Amino acid sequence: MAHRMPDQISRVFRLTGNNDADCLSQLRMDMSTFALLKLHPLILVIPKPIDDECTNARWKSFKGCLGSLDEMYIDIQTPLHDKPRYRNRKGGISVNVLGVVNREMNFVYMLLGWEGSAADGRVLRDAVNRVNGLKVSNC
Repeated sequence: MAHRMPDQISRVFRLTGNNDADCLSQLRMDMSTFALLKLHPLILVIPKPIDDECTNARWKSFKGCLGSLDEMYIDIQTPLHDKPRYRNRKGGISVNVLGVVNREMNFVYMLLGWEGSAADGRVLRDAVNRVNGLKVSNC
């Protein structure tokens, strides 16, 4: 698997590096979306467990936990034939995003791209079952 990584990276650069039209037709995202990949060291932080000295009323009951998770829908535009897959329970066209934040409200984990019709449990199960995925524990 590791020997294929340079080929995959060069393919992503080919798909994202030419122009917005090619990027949109191949990946359904414009080139500016991939600028976020360069910012990940600033946006995603290494989580630290909540310690015994926490005085914040919202977090002091969660000693040892890394943060809190929630899912949200982000509205998107898709081709007509993909709309049924991305239709959420409220009728909108969206992707399902799972995010985990620490007590400073910094993201420590994100999983995005699931269709709006996907159940929350299915998205969470995928996050937990991925290699180097989300680790969930009872605090």
